Amino acid sequence: MNLKRRFILTLCVVALAGCASGPKFSEMQSKIPALKSSDGRIYVYRDSLFGAAMVPAVYVNGQEVGRSLANSFFYIDRPPGEYKVSATTEVEKSVSLALAAGESKFVKVSIGFGLFAGRPNFELVNEAGARTALQSLSYS
Repeated sequence: MNLKRRFILTLCVVALAGCASGPKFSEMQSKIPALKSSDGRIYVYRDSLFGAAMVPAVYVNGQEVGRSLANSFFYIDRPPGEYKVSATTEVEKSVSLALAAGESKFVKVSIGFGLFAGRPNFELVNEAGARTALQSLSYS
């Protein structure tokens, strides 16, 4: 196998290693537990393969709550309050949000270019746009 093919094969393996392989949101949506009336829910999702090798840890108010895999989502339930969702590679990037009881918030993660490593970016997304994106993503 020549060097170019070996490089491409290695690149594909690394990219696929960072992809989520759990059940799709559309398949498990009805199995997600109902939100307690005293809590809110934060969905964190990444709907792109770009930067698939980057799998940053995601923190909420400094506590690690999951990893941002390409084409994946996860959720956490928290009491009402102010929250900072963040990740760090070369620099820390974050988004802040206020969560009310019974409310769901949606945080989209994307990977941007950095000097030495990809940089996670966070964006609050409205529910309609997020639910459309979530349908094809895998639970991680």
